[in-house]
Parts: sequence; structure tokens; C-alpha cells
Amino acid sequence: MRRLPKILAVGLALVMVASGGVASAQGATTNAGPGWDIFGNFRNFYSNKCLDVRAQDGYYNRGARVQQYHCTGAAEQQWAAHSIRLDDQLGKMLVQFKVKRSGMCLQPFPLLFHEFDDGLVLMQQPCDEFNPLQLWYLAGMAVNATEMWANSRTGKCIDVAGASTADGAWVQQYTCNATEAQGFRTRLVTLNP
Repeated sequence: MRRLPKILAVGLALVMVASGGVASAQGATTNAGPGWDIFGNFRNFYSNKCLDVRAQDGYYNRGARVQQYHCTGAAEQQWAAHSIRLDDQLGKMLVQFKVKRSGMCLQPFPLLFHEFDDGLVLMQQPCDEFNPLQLWYLAGMAVNATEMWANSRTGKCIDVAGASTADGAWVQQYTCNATEAQGFRTRLVTLNP
């Protein structure tokens, strides 16, 4: 049974397509290039909802939490990936995910002594490529050939709390398990229902 996320006035955010030859949902490889100029949906396959910076937390505020919400194409749902470096130990490209509305990056809340806990909500913070909590890698494939993204510091995957399909469900870090809650389709273009 999954625990509910730790709601700590900080939150959880998202994930988009990594550059450096990561397979996209269409099966082709994508390359976001050296810049932040390509933005698109970061969508959970099971719920068909997008990673979204929570309006109630303030779109431009540090620590604004990330939730899933029906896809509208709004700037708080648009994410871009930026390759930072190849991690020699993992053999994986590390990327940051940046939201278009605020220009901040996705990371779990840095709760002292608890940063490795399951259920820690994702949030946005100013981008810092030296902050390991902001670096993500493609950990493998989840159900239906969807992408599973893990944090380079904690090793935990981006996950929709309780595998919910509801608007407003928290996006959290959770032990990687390749379930529907962790299966994402990242796109370089916005596709809304």
C-alpha cells in the first residue's frame, strides 16, 4: 500500500523529454539541444494529465508544488529538458526539467534527513545545474513503453501519488516500480485533448 505524499508547503513537479538521444513516445530519438528553447507536455500515460505548477502556490514562487492537471497548453504545463552531463557511474545523461511559466526547475523538496523518503512532493526551484536534486535520468521503461525518470541524488522516480487520475493529485518521488503512476510520455510539442 502506498503512503500519501508528504505535503510540506513545497511540491513536486515534472518531467519532459531528455536530450542526447533519448527515445520519445513516437519511437524516434529526440534532442533538445544545448538550450531551453523546446517546450512541451510532460504527461502521465495512465491519467493522460500533465505536470502542472500549482496556481495556489504562485506560479513564480520558489517551492511552488507540482501536481497533475488536465492538459491545457498553459505555460505552467510546458517543460523543456536540458542536458547537463553524462554521469559516468550511471552511464546516463543527466538532465534538468524547466517550466516555461517561471523558468524554474523540477526537484523534490530538500527536507533535511528525509530527502530519500518516498512520498516527498516535487516542486520548482531556481535552476542550478550543480544541485543533484535537479538532475534526472531515464531509469527505464514503465508500462506501455512509457518513460520512467529517476532523480540523480535520491534514485527515486517521478510518480503520481496513489496512481490517481484526478486533477490536483500530487507529483512525488517514489521508489521506482515501473507502474502506471511512473509512466510518462514526454513531448517536444504541446498535444492537448
